[in-house]
Amino acid sequence: MTWARRKLEWDLCGDSVQFVSRCFTPIERKILVLLLSVALATFHCAPKRSFVPYPVPDWDVVERMGLPAPPDLSASERTTFDRAWKSLQMGRLDAAASDIEPLARRYERSPEVATAAAFLDLRLGKPTDAERKFQAALREEPELGAAQSGYFLVALQSGNEERAFERLLRLEKGFPQHDLVDRYGATLRVNVAEARLAAARERMRERKYDKAAAEYLRALEVAPQAGSLYLEAAEAELDAGYPDRAAIHARRATELEPTNADAHRMLGEACYRNEDLAGAARALASASALRPEDTELRSRLEAVERSLRQTTVAEEYAGIRKADRLTREQLAALLYVDLREAFDASTTRTNVIATDVSESWASEYILRTVGAGVLEVFPNHTFLPTAFVDRLELANALSRALENLAPESFGAARGSAGSQEFADLARQNPGYDAAALSVSLGLLAPGEGGAFEPRRIVTGPEAASAVAALRAHMTP
Repeated sequence: MTWARRKLEWDLCGDSVQFVSRCFTPIERKILVLLLSVALATFHCAPKRSFVPYPVPDWDVVERMGLPAPPDLSASERTTFDRAWKSLQMGRLDAAASDIEPLARRYERSPEVATAAAFLDLRLGKPTDAERKFQAALREEPELGAAQSGYFLVALQSGNEERAFERLLRLEKGFPQHDLVDRYGATLRVNVAEARLAAARERMRERKYDKAAAEYLRALEVAPQAGSLYLEAAEAELDAGYPDRAAIHARRATELEPTNADAHRMLGEACYRNEDLAGAARALASASALRPEDTELRSRLEAVERSLRQTTVAEEYAGIRKADRLTREQLAALLYVDLREAFDASTTRTNVIATDVSESWASEYILRTVGAGVLEVFPNHTFLPTAFVDRLELANALSRALENLAPESFGAARGSAGSQEFADLARQNPGYDAAALSVSLGLLAPGEGGAFEPRRIVTGPEAASAVAALRAHMTP
């Protein structure tokens, strides 16, 4: 009987060692011997584990990486851990496995041990197991740099640049000078930005503007200094129906690329869609100045400026009839708007320089009334748009409007106008004739006691009533 056969005939029965023959029948003993013989043969024929290092990108970084032994290990276990880590770094995987695997079974919640075991799996070509162990380590210790590095390398090895970039950003936050950050930060940033940008453009081609806008925002997270990217994002937001967000992105594009006419144009369109006509006009004016040869852009600017003037006049003009004190710019608007047909038919055109009207909401009407000789500028070429109008100035304006816009009516009115006496305005006064004409035609009412009150400031309702009465005296 061989030694192996004798070994099989021993068994434990109770507290003492006895022969198998005392515990089993002959047939049972034969079956047991057969089964154990097969088991021994299988054991001797089983393939041995392979410890050939699997190629891992940037393993040289791991070779220089420190991973201190966890403090809760015993002194001998810390020695074992340090030895295992050095073996792993040097590529002696069989030695590393013999030390790390028992520690991993004993200290399942240790982030350092899990990290070492994960690097071993990664080096053995088992990235799925490595990722799971890196995740477990980071759950226990989120700021463990070695685990973050390995977590990044797993994603990098898989070829998933989006995932690798997200993990690299996490590593960069805690370790901005890390070798892996230096090696891959710029490259991955560009690649991920291009991939997100390509996805955004594809959504644009598919007319899926909401999704395109979301993809552009993701691309901007990666490349926040790319002015052209903000411009494309603004276009997507505008097409998606979010002009407020489009304006924000377009304005950022103009800040990053101030000489980009398209950025200013996009800002203008976004402002226009936001009903900010003044902002739209300013942005389009900047775009037109950068690209003066673009006639289409110039036409768009002129259309927006017309809309702005119409909107502004509608708001400002409505306030004239409620004004307690009438200004010169209000008088110009009142005269031109209410007597537009007469102004348009008039052939009187005087080239007069007014240096202070460009910022006035009524600049166009000031220039038209001055050009027609109805209102005048002062000797120093100022118009003083916000200066208040007194009764004598209004009378002069009414008289010149009738004379220059409807000369036949003016002649007839002068012939029928009676003599007027004013207690506070002499006949020798240069404004007497205009005052007398205004009162005789019923354009202005005389003051108390026969006074004209030439220096009293005119109210909006008073001026509106006078201009309306003047219009009735003009022949078509």
